[in-house]
Amino acid sequence: MRCKKVRALISPYLDEMTDRSETMLVEEHLAVCPVCLRYANKVKGIRQAMLRMGGPLPPPNLAGDVC
Repeated sequence: MRCKKVRALISPYLDEMTDRSETMLVEEHLAVCPVCLRYANKVKGIRQAMLRMGGPLPPPNLAGDVC
């Protein structure tokens, strides 16, 4: 159960959206659980890859279609 709870907090933790007690729980658990640490590193890597991709470009005629 503890791993399940920590995994649910990984994404908010990486977004710095966990409260102090949740942050401590995640960090303490990651320090002793290599399985959850690998999971957290995978999530972090996916997030970084998505940021490098950037967003989609708007269609060239968007301004003309809106106005």
